[in-house]
Amino acid sequence: MPQPLFGVYHSRIIPMLEQHLREGRYSVLDFISVVRTRFTPVPDEWSFTRFLVNINTRADYTRLTPATVPELAGPAGEIK
Repeated sequence: MPQPLFGVYHSRIIPMLEQHLREGRYSVLDFISVVRTRFTPVPDEWSFTRFLVNINTRADYTRLTPATVPELAGPAGEIK
């Protein structure tokens, strides 16, 4: 399944995105179906729990700590 929020978007799509939102169309997948899009596959060896994390709520965000995602830890264990 494509992960459209993990991406790079050109600023020229802003007017089209704003129009979609004004029309109450909030699906990112629907939006990217009307703009030129290139998907880049993610290697299978990337663990989605280590490198790509789905964050939908504040609770999801607050669960991200150096203890749960070691890659976030700086030399003293703090979040980078």
